[in-house]
Amino acid sequence: MSSERLRVELPTGQHKAVIGGMPIAYHVHGSGPVVLAHPGGPGGEWGYLRMPEVEKFATVVYVEPLGTGASGRLENPGDYGLQLDASNVEGLRIHLGIEKFAFLGHSYGGFVALTYALAHPAHVSALILYDTSPTNGPDFDQDVGSNLQSFKDEPWFAEATTAFQQLSRAQSDEELMATFARVLPLYVANWAERRNELEGRISRMRVCLERAFRRKGDAPAVPGTPAGRPAPHDSYDVRARLGEIKAPTLVQVGAKDFICSPKMAEVIHRGIAGSRLAVFPDTSHFAHIETPQEYARTIREFLSNV
Repeated sequence: MSSERLRVELPTGQHKAVIGGMPIAYHVHGSGPVVLAHPGGPGGEWGYLRMPEVEKFATVVYVEPLGTGASGRLENPGDYGLQLDASNVEGLRIHLGIEKFAFLGHSYGGFVALTYALAHPAHVSALILYDTSPTNGPDFDQDVGSNLQSFKDEPWFAEATTAFQQLSRAQSDEELMATFARVLPLYVANWAERRNELEGRISRMRVCLERAFRRKGDAPAVPGTPAGRPAPHDSYDVRARLGEIKAPTLVQVGAKDFICSPKMAEVIHRGIAGSRLAVFPDTSHFAHIETPQEYARTIREFLSNV
């Protein structure tokens, strides 16, 4: 593979590609090696993941997954899923004309990154697995439940945990976001000290109900479904296959992340030979917002050695 092939110049700004007959929007910012960034959710729109500090040394391609933002919508929400998201990333790679790229996946986006890396290893130059998990099964749920108890003495604990359980009952995007705003203290380290600083940016995060729970707003909700994982009937567990991943891998996690915790990051780190683990001591689920320079530094150092 020629070095010229790896140095494809991508025009900045918002663009669209037609993949599988559906429009997929994406945004290009920065300069340097190509890093494709996949947001979490499922159903999170790309804007919350914007990383200006990373754009100083990398060309970041922020994908808008099908069903979010300016990308197309499926007629049947039940057709969304992890495999489709990974397949659309491959379609976008072909559209961009890139042989290899670094794949950064945040939260659910990390599920997509791991799924893609196992299906298309030849096209992954590096993996950046950011606050994610190798499974969404019972072990994941138990870990989330245990981690929630670490907040039990906080004054906002009762309201935030109640709202967390109500997320899946929302009947519209607006109701979902209003409920998520009450959950925010769980997702930000040192909430009492940093609320005024960070609440505005994180609360602007948009999540599409149809993507998050694979249903229309007037369909029956699925009580108790945790956020941050694929829809209820989309199982995911790659723990037994982590050893197959040979791409250089950086595992990033906030020390206070309750939903994609250091415990899950350790499982990934131990499973992928030669991977690096970066733990951010004063962050939760949004290190790129909570400590942006430290977050970007770990990526810059990682990519410089890939």
